[in-house]
Amino acid sequence: DGRIHNIFPSEDTVALIKSHGRAPILRVYMTELPDKDTVSDFANSIVIMAKSCGFVGATLSSLNNVSTDKERLDSLVFTTRKILMESDLLLFTEGDIEKNTSYMEYADAGILTYDKLHRADIPSFDEGEKAAFENFAYSGESSRAFVEISSFAFSLGKFIEKREAMNISTRKRAHILSDDKKKIQIHTYGRHKKREIIFESLENTKAKLGLISELGYMGVSFDIARVCIPDLMMTVNMFDLISYPIMVQRSL
Repeated sequence: DGRIHNIFPSEDTVALIKSHGRAPILRVYMTELPDKDTVSDFANSIVIMAKSCGFVGATLSSLNNVSTDKERLDSLVFTTRKILMESDLLLFTEGDIEKNTSYMEYADAGILTYDKLHRADIPSFDEGEKAAFENFAYSGESSRAFVEISSFAFSLGKFIEKREAMNISTRKRAHILSDDKKKIQIHTYGRHKKREIIFESLENTKAKLGLISELGYMGVSFDIARVCIPDLMMTVNMFDLISYPIMVQRSL
C-alpha cells in the first residue's frame, strides 16, 4: 500500500544479536517499486525504522523479482544508498549469484543467493553452488559479498519456511533420505500419495561456510525469522569457521 510495515517484533531480537557481537540488518521486501517521485520518502522511511529499532543498516531484497525496469531499479538503489549513507547506515542489496542482479555497485555490500531447491534436476554441490561462488569470486568482488544461507525448504511447487517444513515432517513422520553429492535432504511422507519436502542439509551449510574463507567472501547472511530454532542453533555453532557472520532480520 505504499508504506513500510514492520511484520516481525524486533526489540528483543536486536538486543540478542548485538549481545553476541553481530550486526542486525533490516531486511526490506517489496512487492513493487515505489513511484519515481516517492523514492526519497521510501528511503527516509527505511532510515526512521532502522534508527528507531536499532538496526545498523538495511537490505533491499529480491530486487530482480520486483521489476525488470533497470533505470528505476538503479534510481531506487542509488537514492536509497545516498540517504542511508547520510544517516550513517549501511545499505546491502540482494540478488541471484547466477544472474548478476545484486546491484552491488550501488551498495556497501551484496547478499548473494543461490536458489536450487525448485529445480527439476538439482546439480551436485560441486557443479552447482561451489562452481557459482567460485566463478563470482574470480570475476567479482567477493570481499564485499555475503553468502545467503537458505532459510527455505521446497514442497508442492513452492518455497516454505524451514520451521513450517520441519513441523510437517515431524507431524507426518516423514522418511528422511540424504543425498551427499547434492547436500540435500528429502523428507517423504504420505501413505497413498507420496509428497516430498526438500531441504538444504547442514552439510550443505558447512560446505558453504568453508567456501567463504577459501574464496574471500565477507561472511554469511540468514533470515532469523524463517529458521527453526534447532537448525538455527546448529548453524550458529558452525560460525567458528568464519570471522564476521551477519544475521539479517526481515521486515516489509
